[in-house]
Amino acid sequence: MAKKSGEIRIKDVSPHKTLTLRYNYGEMEIVFWDKKEIVLKYDECVRASSQKRADEILQKRIAIESIEGRYFKVGKADDSSVSFNSKWTVYVPSHISSVAASNSFGNITVGKGFPGLIRIDVQNGDVNIPETKAMCVVEVTHGNFYVGNAAYLNMTTKHANGTIAFAQTLKVQAEHADFCKIDMADIMTINSKHSKIKVGNVGQLSSQGSYSTLEVNELSGLANIRDMQHSTIEMGDFWGKLDATDLSYSKLNITISKFNHTPFIMVTDLDYTDVKVKLPASLRTSTYVNCKGACKSTSSGTSKIKSSAPWSSPNGISSHVFKNTESFTPNSLIDINNESYGTILIEEY
Repeated sequence: MAKKSGEIRIKDVSPHKTLTLRYNYGEMEIVFWDKKEIVLKYDECVRASSQKRADEILQKRIAIESIEGRYFKVGKADDSSVSFNSKWTVYVPSHISSVAASNSFGNITVGKGFPGLIRIDVQNGDVNIPETKAMCVVEVTHGNFYVGNAAYLNMTTKHANGTIAFAQTLKVQAEHADFCKIDMADIMTINSKHSKIKVGNVGQLSSQGSYSTLEVNELSGLANIRDMQHSTIEMGDFWGKLDATDLSYSKLNITISKFNHTPFIMVTDLDYTDVKVKLPASLRTSTYVNCKGACKSTSSGTSKIKSSAPWSSPNGISSHVFKNTESFTPNSLIDINNESYGTILIEEY
């Protein structure tokens, strides 16, 4: 076993500087402070098949490549028999313009107090960002992530799982994510493939993807669902507006909140897709339900509308206005246009 600790100091750091950090097989913690210097503290511990081999690798690890005090890189070890217990703690002036950090087979933790641009790339490791006001661009491959509170977050995950507690503006690109939990976001864009995403509360949502599940507990604003294939979309407590189009081989389930007095739902261009809308009885006298092109029946499949009384008509609903008085004027709309195979189900609760 070979061990060594030390530090590198860069003083009088320019505010226009971009700091780049490249690490592997160790922990990286980025701490922002109000000093005008960069301090990189390293703690390296190497275990190898022999003391000589451990000493050789340690010397490579502590010979940190530095270019003009803005680029720091550690050498890689290709010997699979070597193990590490290593860490970088990097103190960064909060006045610089941007930070780009990457780590493979190790984690990155980002501190708060930085208003600039942060780019994080982790492979076979985890990302932890408890709180940040920065513009964050994060990519995690084969790992986990946690973001507590972010102003702007662009998250790309590949075979990675985790939680985002809150983001004002959030963009998620998820691929093969078994679990991605988003508690709250003001504005959110999702592009998912083979992933499961659970959203607590969102103001404005835009989503597309394939072979995925999207569960939204509460939507208060506008949702645009586009180009979803072989997917399931669950809208729980819906009290916003929904525009969905180009859904194929999918399921769209919407439960309209009893507090939503003016729901607006427009669904078009469906292909082998089932749509289910649950709405409260209190909307019976104020909602216009219009379903078109959904009463087909062939030997290869069916497309039809079902409804629970009193949301029904003698012809099984093709276009129907629910009202109690002749002077009825609708102030909310459910418009579903299904010209291919699938089922539209309207339920009252």
